[in-house]
Amino acid sequence: MQVHRSHWIANAEVIRLIKNRTSLKVEMSDGTTVPISRRFAAKAAEALADKL
Repeated sequence: MQVHRSHWIANAEVIRLIKNRTSLKVEMSDGTTVPISRRFAAKAAEALADKL
């Protein structure tokens, strides 16, 4: 799934969705965090709702 212009992720590797007042990120199984752009935020939040 594309979450940012520069980032594609595998849904199965997402550990959790990190929601802040102004940003949305995902934490991956290897410990890295990947930003989610506003453009892809709605689709990502819907697809990863179980990771909240």
